[in-house]
Amino acid sequence: MLGLCNRDSRYVATVDKEEGSSVPAVIWAITKRHEHELDLREGIGAHHYEKQYLDIWFKGELITALAYIMPGGRPEGIPDAEYYNRIMTGYRENGIEVDG
Repeated sequence: MLGLCNRDSRYVATVDKEEGSSVPAVIWAITKRHEHELDLREGIGAHHYEKQYLDIWFKGELITALAYIMPGGRPEGIPDAEYYNRIMTGYRENGIEVDG
């Protein structure tokens, strides 16, 4: 389940575990340099997110994907409309159907 919230005046998204649910995702091929830049942007050193490597099926092939997950679960709060719309726009621009 995709979890969205306001954390310390920052809007964040994470993936929450929920039986029987799934989260649509866009798959990107990245370099180690890209990964390092993402780590900085996502606050890995500040412990805003943790990196998790997941084995997933993509186009009939088992690949390892990187996901940034918020440690300790999602704090309470609601993101503003702009942040939510940015995520939904990203889904639509990549051919992922979304409600709303």
